[in-house]
Amino acid sequence: MPETCKFDVSFKGSIQDVLARAAKAAKKDKAEFKGDETSGTFAVPDYKIKGTYQVKGQKISFELSHPGGWIEEEVIESRVRSFIE
Repeated sequence: MPETCKFDVSFKGSIQDVLARAAKAAKKDKAEFKGDETSGTFAVPDYKIKGTYQVKGQKISFELSHPGGWIEEEVIESRVRSFIE
């Protein structure tokens, strides 16, 4: 049964720059980061991780689902944060 991972990532600068950097970094990691300045999707097809993000001010809120059991939520969050920070 899929598990849900929710977390927020604060950022500095323009959301356009953050999203462009995140999309580029995600692509190198075989992940998908798509959307605009208000919302979008994130996925790592190889690991069956997928979900959405919402931008509120200088914060991006993620809600991702994953298979659970063999991958820790902290690992998922850390990897997503590395794309943004």
